[in-house]
Amino acid sequence: MPLFVRLNIFFYRLTGGVLGGKLGDATVLLLTTTGRKTGQQRTTPLRYLRHGSDYMVVASNYGKEKPPAWFYNLQVNPTVNIQVMGKRMTARAEMASDDQHPALYQQFIEADSRFIEYEKTAKPRTIAVVLLKPQA
Repeated sequence: MPLFVRLNIFFYRLTGGVLGGKLGDATVLLLTTTGRKTGQQRTTPLRYLRHGSDYMVVASNYGKEKPPAWFYNLQVNPTVNIQVMGKRMTARAEMASDDQHPALYQQFIEADSRFIEYEKTAKPRTIAVVLLKPQA
């Protein structure tokens, strides 16, 4: 894991997201999945948008050919932990339906035009939109 990512996670947790909870215009959460092979907890800082009471993230992997490792992990175990600023919670990850996907992905494009390029370079892969649904 790159040093910047490790530092982002460290300072996010230490400060309840005061440091690392916002990168430029992007709001960031910490997603913790269970490794599909190791069973170990893996944390990744991700840009998110709100969708009602849910949090949305995308498995863009910067437009690479394959999705990020966290995406494979949550396909095996969709129960995840998230930290949004100082609030920690358990959530269930669900893929946006084919009907929902275009409108939800468009929200990421509107938030950051780089998502247009990610969509192009990831072809033929469709970048998944993941809804993180907090559990009571």
